[in-house]
Amino acid sequence: MKYCRDDLFFIITNYRWIKETIIQSEKLIEHSKSSSFLMKMNENKIDEVNELKAKIKYIDEHVELITDAKTYWIINLLMEGTSKIKIRRIMRISHETLMKKIDEGIEIILMYEREYKQVAK
Repeated sequence: MKYCRDDLFFIITNYRWIKETIIQSEKLIEHSKSSSFLMKMNENKIDEVNELKAKIKYIDEHVELITDAKTYWIINLLMEGTSKIKIRRIMRISHETLMKKIDEGIEIILMYEREYKQVAK
């Protein structure tokens, strides 16, 4: 699946909430299985959940490509739902440095995708 820089930034910074949305949506879908009317209403929800799962899986598979410890730690803290302000305080870095590290992590994932597609051709 192909994602752009903005997509990856959104998924990483909202990772925790996306996972929670998946859990809650799956509970809703499970409860609606007893009624064909409710299942019909939730057909779109099933597709949305599958799309969210694909995004989470993509990040889970690619975050391990980040070899710089500081960048990896920042990305993981973001994925856990830690605010950027709190990360800056924990790591004692500027906002500019934080954003640079996030961008580096995203760039590593994007470079892997570009290289992988070139090898596959």
